[in-house]
Amino acid sequence: MTETGAAITLTGCAKVFPGGTRALHPTDLTVAQGEILALLGPSGCGKTTLLRIIAGLEAPEAGGSVAFDGQDVTDLPIEKRRIGMVFQSYALFPNMTVGQNIGYALRLARRPAAKIADRVAEVMQMCQITGLADRAIDALSGGQRQRVALARAIAMRPRALLLDEPLSALDAALRESLRDELAGLLRDLSITAVFVTHDQSEAMAIADRVAVMRDGNILQIDASAGDLCPTRRRLRCQFCRGCEPFGRNHRRRPPSTARRRGAGAAGCDRDIRVFHPPRSVADRSDRKRPVDRNG
Repeated sequence: MTETGAAITLTGCAKVFPGGTRALHPTDLTVAQGEILALLGPSGCGKTTLLRIIAGLEAPEAGGSVAFDGQDVTDLPIEKRRIGMVFQSYALFPNMTVGQNIGYALRLARRPAAKIADRVAEVMQMCQITGLADRAIDALSGGQRQRVALARAIAMRPRALLLDEPLSALDAALRESLRDELAGLLRDLSITAVFVTHDQSEAMAIADRVAVMRDGNILQIDASAGDLCPTRRRLRCQFCRGCEPFGRNHRRRPPSTARRRGAGAAGCDRDIRVFHPPRSVADRSDRKRPVDRNG
């Protein structure tokens, strides 16, 4: 079933927290209707702050604005923006069953009971949790909780779906499986989605475009995995490879001429060019020591 997505436009959005900490520099961003955008970057880069500004959980500094389909929603609270949100911790209500969690927003909106039941059954089928309506939240596995949180977020047919590290609480094997399911569901729904992640492979597998962030700035937005590690912007390379800044006397290996597929060091499941950081002194311990011919 296809949902209705909204185009999202941010203009000059910045955020400075009390105490002078600048979490986000003035940022312009456009997300097309039905597009899936990943905000990719290390902890503290401003990606969650940007997501919360879109949601209405944080207000941008004076002069910044947020618009959905050209309508200014900067001053609207989250409950009036018609957005669905999946939190990193899922934020499910432990005193409610699965069905009650999914239908919570529909009940607040005073929808007829029959329509609530129909919609809950529909989204449970979409998220492959049919048959769990009466189960308690604490009786669910991690993957089931993730599906319940997603079903609750789309039950109200939101204009945009926002996801904050939705797979980070899962183990590696389950995360990879649900990553593919999430990508398929978002494309089937044709819903506008913005999600935060520090996992490059997750971003490449799910998103149409990836915005690489660092120190409160968007360094690059691109749809091509191969462009996420250009030599001309070493900060992007540092994030993708986790290497240290290049100093004046710092020597590095040239990029590999081969292209690698699979998890690799960068963890990407598309073809990307691999850049090798220099080996540390400890890494060189396996080299043969020179023979002292005078000893």
